[in-house]
Amino acid sequence: MNSINSITFYVGIILLLLTIVNFFTSSEISPSFTRSEAIGSISSILLILKALLSTEYKSNNGEAINLKGSNVLKIKDGLPDNIKVELGWGSQLLLTATPGIVILVYWKDAILIIRGLVGNGFYIPGSVTKSVIEKQKLLSLVNTKLYPGRKEFDGILDNLPSIMIYPLGDSGCVILGGAKERCFSISDEKWFVGWSKKVYSLLQSLQDL
Repeated sequence: MNSINSITFYVGIILLLLTIVNFFTSSEISPSFTRSEAIGSISSILLILKALLSTEYKSNNGEAINLKGSNVLKIKDGLPDNIKVELGWGSQLLLTATPGIVILVYWKDAILIIRGLVGNGFYIPGSVTKSVIEKQKLLSLVNTKLYPGRKEFDGILDNLPSIMIYPLGDSGCVILGGAKERCFSISDEKWFVGWSKKVYSLLQSLQDL
């Protein structure tokens, strides 16, 4: 929270507390007094909300990093048509409806799809991915600079600032990279996890893939 938001937040808190104290210490409560107290309380709450929402907005809208890559769409040969359609449709949805710029589905030692802004497109699961598969839950790296193991994703695209990873059972994962730090919202995470689960259910039905 920056200085302006902090001042707004604390002013709102102080005004709200003063309004409450004034209400309980007044000897006479009239309709006009009640209305003024309500207006004061609402104004204080609006100041607090403005500070909080402004802080949240700025945390999700940092500067995009200038990433170098090529727009790519590669789908593994030999996949059934229903898998190809799902991978194509779902990847496009996530890349347009979220701040994601590159998506990769890895399954049984093979890249099934890689799409978006891509570097050399090379990927082998490292310690971070293996930990996600072991724990069987979503991992969101909101700022990859803070994670020593981020280098395992440089083959997808160098210096991805934020990454989400979701396991596909014990056999793979889905990776979504964003162009900014802290760019993915809770709603983005739900879309990502929901689609990953759908992909996993389809892949489970295949015996030879």
